Amino acid sequence: MTRVIGIVSGKGGVGKTTVSSNLAVSLVKNGKKVLLVDFNPTTPHLNFHFGIYNYVFTINDLISGKSSFESAIFNHSSGVDVIPGSLSTISNNNDNLKNLKSVLGGIEQYDFVLLDAAPGFGREGIATLSICDEVLIVMNPTQPCVFDVLRLREVLAQNNANIVGIVMNMVRRQHSLKVADIEKLTGIPVSISIHFDGNIIRSLSKNLPINLYKPKSKTSRKFDELALILEGEKVKKGVGERLRSLVEIMLIS
Repeated sequence: MTRVIGIVSGKGGVGKTTVSSNLAVSLVKNGKKVLLVDFNPTTPHLNFHFGIYNYVFTINDLISGKSSFESAIFNHSSGVDVIPGSLSTISNNNDNLKNLKSVLGGIEQYDFVLLDAAPGFGREGIATLSICDEVLIVMNPTQPCVFDVLRLREVLAQNNANIVGIVMNMVRRQHSLKVADIEKLTGIPVSISIHFDGNIIRSLSKNLPINLYKPKSKTSRKFDELALILEGEKVKKGVGERLRSLVEIMLIS
């Protein structure tokens, strides 16, 4: 059965597209068939994470009825199928958002369909929530992000979307809220905590997700863990990994 998961956030700049792109790659590495869709037709960014510039059709064409579902898919060398957004301002017409649900007519062939949603609570973000069965919330460990998640939780409840959990992204050793704090304040479990990593910026300059740019890095392993969590697998950590996690918690505290 195909799982349609919206990768959402209450605000921009929290690393939502980074999570979407790397999670997709990690799922493919686990043998899953994955479709990654840029559901942010006004300001799409997935193109930059996968180096997709020579596209024929995009999500914008799909929404407006100018492309079929199959024609809009870009087969990336990583094994991830991507429906990119248009980088042209001329194509960025979101008047047909009501067609979003009908455009995904061939998703049954996939194990996972990840929707990289527009951030916030605008028309595009709300439209995504009406389509997905589950959502994964990406946030930074700060007080403003907690407030955004609380507002987002209310919107999700109205759309009957099942919250998988929170990805606590760009965690720093100082001045970051703890996992326990975020879970207590939001009432939502934190699926995984990912530290700030300058290699993500470097990987973006290469138009690659970090788990393709540096597949053995600590951050890449975190995305691999997240993929296993979504698949319902128990993440096994060695002694060294458990010690590193303990040190991280002590440093954040």
